[in-house]
Amino acid sequence: MESALRRRIPPSEVSPWLAATLIRHLVYWDLGDGPMRPVADALADGLVELLGPDAQWRANGCAAYREGRDGNVSWMPVTEATFDAAVVGIGGGHAVVVVAVGED
Repeated sequence: MESALRRRIPPSEVSPWLAATLIRHLVYWDLGDGPMRPVADALADGLVELLGPDAQWRANGCAAYREGRDGNVSWMPVTEATFDAAVVGIGGGHAVVVVAVGED
């Protein structure tokens, strides 16, 4: 698992990266996240706040989050699904694991 979660998420991208992983379809490339995006943003902001500013965040790649400077679709799988996106954060005495999967 450690080798798959090798991408460190920059602090400025953690919240939108989490939101994208929570809401974005991994098979279809439509970035129009629809009416649930504000809910995903709020959940992501809460998780970032829970873990605090010193938290370490990692991902298995950019399957869901495509807006960053390295925003492509490369990833290292962590499940047996055709596509997956994982974000893990550790800090403030808590751990957060968000995993999305998709099949085509």
